[in-house]
Amino acid sequence: MHDLFTLDEEYNIMYGGKNIEDPMCKGYIYANLYFYDEVQKEVDKLRMMIQKIYNEVVTDINAADPPKLLLEMSTRANRAIGDDGLDAIIKEFLAGKSRHVALLVDEREKAKYRQICEAIFMELTTAFYTTTLEASIDLEDGVKMFRFSRDYVAAMTPNQRVFISPALRIVALENQVRLNKLEITQDFTVKYVPEPTQGHFSKQEETIKDQIKTFVQNNS
Repeated sequence: MHDLFTLDEEYNIMYGGKNIEDPMCKGYIYANLYFYDEVQKEVDKLRMMIQKIYNEVVTDINAADPPKLLLEMSTRANRAIGDDGLDAIIKEFLAGKSRHVALLVDEREKAKYRQICEAIFMELTTAFYTTTLEASIDLEDGVKMFRFSRDYVAAMTPNQRVFISPALRIVALENQVRLNKLEITQDFTVKYVPEPTQGHFSKQEETIKDQIKTFVQNNS
């Protein structure tokens, strides 16, 4: 979605020169953009790890041959994360230094990397729910409250500060809770009244996805 849609200065979601108007579709896209930025933070950490591995490899084996560098970096990255899912971005990293046919990324490597990103996404959304909504304290009149930590707020991207509300709402719906009277203060204290939803969000989510796909098809 990050590559598919553009946002104007007022955060209208645009594709093909037209805006998405449906509130649920907009909220769903905003939430996905929120977690896209969150996944990117973790991917940036992986890229830093690859840079570190590269520095170690060129020191240890003193090789400039791209295939040898690739093999050794892949082996060490595999040892660090438990599989070869980083081969795609290792090749991308090395391709930035020299051209070689061995550095062309194939479809299997792209798929493995997507799997890593999807796993990061699932882990982050689960942690987001458990450390925020699930950790809320009870106030009066059914109101619940929690506060984002200073470190978490400091690490937010500008877009995340704007999209925090839809991110909370969608994650809550994924866990069969609707957030009524949602309020977020400037210090990122969150108050809301939870309401259990009837049925799981997955069916509604599929409908939202279909609406977004139809919008894109109609404006391509």
